[in-house]
Amino acid sequence: MKIRKLSDLNKNITYSVSIAFLIVFIISIIIFSALYLFSVEKQKKLEISKVQSANKLLQANLSEKLSIIANSNIFLDYLRSGPMTRKRLEPDFLSELLPLKNSVITGMVVIDNNN
Repeated sequence: MKIRKLSDLNKNITYSVSIAFLIVFIISIIIFSALYLFSVEKQKKLEISKVQSANKLLQANLSEKLSIIANSNIFLDYLRSGPMTRKRLEPDFLSELLPLKNSVITGMVVIDNNN
């Protein structure tokens, strides 16, 4: 690089600084983009983990409630009884279910596999 005039030096310095600034700007854009994508991916994993955790908690809670219902004496009597006795036991059974009320448990159906 031959510099004959001061204006040539000024142009050369301006050109070099512009190229350096452009390179630094492009590198910083690439780094910030990579960091953003990394944080988005991490956020997705965190949200998936939260949903899975909430689902496991709901399943455990529901399982506990169903276990309480299945092991109650009134429920067993209700299942073992005939249609007439079932109608008489149904209010007692439903009153026992009130503390366990959950929007996931919406009702019940008794199916007799032995006809």
